[in-house]
Amino acid sequence: MKGPLPLDMQGPYPLEWVDYFVSDAQKPGAYILSQDGKVHQVVGRADSSLGEAIKQRAKRGNYSFFWFKYTETPEEAFYTECHWWHLFNPPHSPTHPTPPEGTDWKCPECAS
Repeated sequence: MKGPLPLDMQGPYPLEWVDYFVSDAQKPGAYILSQDGKVHQVVGRADSSLGEAIKQRAKRGNYSFFWFKYTETPEEAFYTECHWWHLFNPPHSPTHPTPPEGTDWKCPECAS
């Protein structure tokens, strides 16, 4: 994947609406969590079950809002997570995203 990714994310939405907006239970994707709907505090991804990943990660913090983007593949979810991580520098996600075990995917932004 070359060049910057589009930001075609959806949100911010109130977290209590995650099941309404993230309705395709098995799709991969990337997400952002926020306490105030303005600051992008957490960036993450799901290789499957995006809605469940959002809910599980949100339990570990006082988050009230989310953004998301469905992707076609787990690889695209990883690239999107990396792009958003570099773009937003989320304070509650201080470590660079890592690819799933068994893959050789590299971040398109920094090749790590």
